[in-house]
Amino acid sequence: MQWGYVDGVGSDARFGGPRQVWVTGLDVDADGSVVLVNYYNSGVRRIAPDGTVTTIAGDNGNGFRDGPADVAQFWGPSDVAIAPDGSIYVADRLNRRIRRVTPDGMVTTVAGTGPSGHAVDVPPRRDGRADEAVIDSPWPIALAPDGDLFFRDGPVIRRLSPSGWVSTFVGGSYGFADGHRRLARFGYVTGIDVDASGNLYVSEINDRVPGEVGRVGIIRKITPNGVVRTLYRDRHPAHRGGLLAEPYAIAVSEEGDIYIASTGRDQIMQLMPNGKLRAIAGTGEAGSFDGPYGTATFTFPSALALAPSGALIVSDQANSTVRAILPGPAGFTTHVPLADDKGLPYLEGVSVTRFAGRAGGSGYSGDDGPADRALFNAPGGIALDRSGGVLVADARNHAIRRISADGTVSTLAGGKGRGSRDGSRSEARFEYPRYVAMTGDGTIYVVDGKDRVRKIALDGGVSTVEWDVTGNIHTMEQGPDGSVFISRDGRIWRPDPDGSFAPVGHRFGYMWGLDIADDGSFYFLDDIATNFWVTRFTAAGEALTVFEDGRGLYGGWFSHRQHRLALGPDGAMYVLDPKYRQVVRISPDGPGAIVVDHEASGMQRFYPNDILVTPDGDLLVSDAWQHVIWRITIGESAGR
Repeated sequence: MQWGYVDGVGSDARFGGPRQVWVTGLDVDADGSVVLVNYYNSGVRRIAPDGTVTTIAGDNGNGFRDGPADVAQFWGPSDVAIAPDGSIYVADRLNRRIRRVTPDGMVTTVAGTGPSGHAVDVPPRRDGRADEAVIDSPWPIALAPDGDLFFRDGPVIRRLSPSGWVSTFVGGSYGFADGHRRLARFGYVTGIDVDASGNLYVSEINDRVPGEVGRVGIIRKITPNGVVRTLYRDRHPAHRGGLLAEPYAIAVSEEGDIYIASTGRDQIMQLMPNGKLRAIAGTGEAGSFDGPYGTATFTFPSALALAPSGALIVSDQANSTVRAILPGPAGFTTHVPLADDKGLPYLEGVSVTRFAGRAGGSGYSGDDGPADRALFNAPGGIALDRSGGVLVADARNHAIRRISADGTVSTLAGGKGRGSRDGSRSEARFEYPRYVAMTGDGTIYVVDGKDRVRKIALDGGVSTVEWDVTGNIHTMEQGPDGSVFISRDGRIWRPDPDGSFAPVGHRFGYMWGLDIADDGSFYFLDDIATNFWVTRFTAAGEALTVFEDGRGLYGGWFSHRQHRLALGPDGAMYVLDPKYRQVVRISPDGPGAIVVDHEASGMQRFYPNDILVTPDGDLLVSDAWQHVIWRITIGESAGR
């Protein structure tokens, strides 16, 4: 189904936004009408029982304005909750307010104050009178039987009382802990519902679960007096085969049945009283097929709500549709297999040895000595030099260092403290250098922690290169022809000897990893929340997708952004993922396998920072937490 904003009947209506993630919120009225909002559209809409879609408030562009529904404005509305009197409460996310649409068509603000929009200076959250309370990012929301309205705001769940008072109900800082009130810790709460007794049920994605690396799906119950208890926690993160992959919604029936949208598994699930999950609809394969529970398909289902008829209403976000799962005579009892994803396999025939540094030991020493005795401090970018040595951006030592072909360590510039001073190699100062690369004539370029581009000349003198393009620098690499290339502002740039920067190709978007093939083609990583691509940009100016993982954050192979890329001599691509603490090999014909990760022997604190392929086909990986550079050798049987 095509996305858009069009009212109409049935399939003539359009929902959604330009990305597959459109953060939908919905609730069902007493007459069976579905009221919904989504982040990319600025209106509140109703789907009547006959399928007619109308706008009941807003649709006047992004903004903040109370008043009659046909002139009111919202900005990033993300969830709704319907009161018994027919009033609709709206989580107006980018206005940082809770709004209300009354049955007679008036829009008012019931809680929140402060600035609206993206990237504004928002004061700290503040409880108190509703018209004075400071709210940051309200979503999701739910109404309790006594009229209390609960909403997630960062790492806490807050309560708006019928008397107009905002208070923090549970939570404090981000983390993972059960307990009472402020002692509880949450990750990213994605769904809230309330049962008839006033108990809250929340779905949660948490990347701070002790012992786990990645995003873990969690379901929790919160009693009316604020005691938080975990009902279900996946044994593995989504990218390693967790069943509850990115649960983006929860709904609780009057009988206490708990339903969950397992967004990354394309299934609707139920949490049973014995603490186990069962699937109630969806094959686990992406699609938009209607039909029996066990053959229907969804693509990233998100919001859920129960209709008076017992039907489950589902926002099928990547299909830009709203669908209903109709109960059978005995409810949702048909057996549906749970979607099963074991995650990536491990590559066989891999050996890891220490190339430089002392594992677990940080410091600044070892110049003029062997690399395996030297001390580094959070080594970052690494690159090959013209004579077979390795350049290292030694970030917390604020130095550029070199490991020669015979294994001797030396400092090329910096190392005398943090700063941004230009001058001779002994006078120059760097500030957390991140990337390093060498041109064909031996000039070294450095990107430091404040996105400054510095240059180390052949005589060791350091200078700052002026650049009028702003934006974060995501990577820097050297090409086979001796040129250096930098990813900034969604483009690839080449610094020239005269100090200028020449753009290469057009603007692509986010580029987190970059490498250059022998034929001059650029390979780079590009992602949004629901997709991860490797794109090849040829010398002829053609952009080709050579790999795509359509799961993205929803249980895909990789985390979101800040990856590095290196090309192997056999056409394999190596992706370094610091957040999931892994290096993954994508073979030329598509299958992927984990080369090494934090579960490898002796690498429990593995935090990879940069990667390169040596002329003999080995991988070198800098490790910021263990302060070493690892050499990874892949045997012939593994595809090298």
